[in-house]
Amino acid sequence: MQFFSETIELGRVDLNDTTYQISTQQSVEDLIASIGQVGLLSLPLLRSVEAGRYIVISGFRRITACRELGWDRIEARIVEGTAGDLECCRLAIADNACNRALNTIEQSNAITKLSAFFDDDRILSHEAQKIGLHVNPDLTKKLKKLTMVYPELFGPIISGVLSLTIALELGNFDRDSALIFLHVFETLKPTLNHQKEMLTMAREIALAAHVPILQLIREVLGAVIIDDPGLERHQKIQKIREQFQRMRYPEMVRFEKNFQDRLQRLKLPEAIRLIPPANFESDRFNISFTFQNISQFLSGNEFLGGLADVSDFKKILDKDIEDNPTIC
Repeated sequence: MQFFSETIELGRVDLNDTTYQISTQQSVEDLIASIGQVGLLSLPLLRSVEAGRYIVISGFRRITACRELGWDRIEARIVEGTAGDLECCRLAIADNACNRALNTIEQSNAITKLSAFFDDDRILSHEAQKIGLHVNPDLTKKLKKLTMVYPELFGPIISGVLSLTIALELGNFDRDSALIFLHVFETLKPTLNHQKEMLTMAREIALAAHVPILQLIREVLGAVIIDDPGLERHQKIQKIREQFQRMRYPEMVRFEKNFQDRLQRLKLPEAIRLIPPANFESDRFNISFTFQNISQFLSGNEFLGGLADVSDFKKILDKDIEDNPTIC
């Protein structure tokens, strides 16, 4: 594609037309200092749309910086008049992607603009790679969806506080619920797995109980003070997870509480551990028994043999909770 350089009046450049804008950065202070010191080294790329008027293909921040410096005219690269929309879109992406690493939102902007010309994600991915945007078909599909999430999530996505996967999950929630979860994730910084767990359980509980997710979240967080200085970050995360688990798996929580109460009454020696089935979903219990000599072995064996006659031990194995209906 052919370009030609031309000195144009800045007043003829329409910065409100963002058809080809990829960049998310708004501040131009760094460019003002640089351009003011050494001049405009990299010329903006413009497209002539009608007599005497131009739109920006690449260089929004450079043009804004020049205006801030009080310049009336700049030299720019102008694409030839035969250039089509697809060619200009490719130029915008290539000019950005080949000069710096694009953040996640900028990649999404680029893919979304390019998707106007390609329906198939595999072809779209291939076309993007040819102009410097290295995304596979799966990532391409996710980046297209990212434009539909709430704008308040963009900053945390760019900064890395919010992963692409979690951002897309939050996009499926109502706005208020998504922003509450965002506050929790920004403040407490739970692991990605814990974030997924919280979102999944919130969705499942709300569906099963036929209550709005926002109401559910407020109920859960009402039991945990996010800004409580008396609790460590990991303690707050654990309390939130436990609150969700109580609501999502009430029977499991009852079994757990019942098990811990009876286990305490058994007064097992330090060398013996009774291990319940994962999530109390099976009937398979395990006993861990450690010893260093024959005396400890005989003593431990004698204790284990006596457990068969202990009521609490039998009820643990039977998962009997009927004698304590108040457990919740």
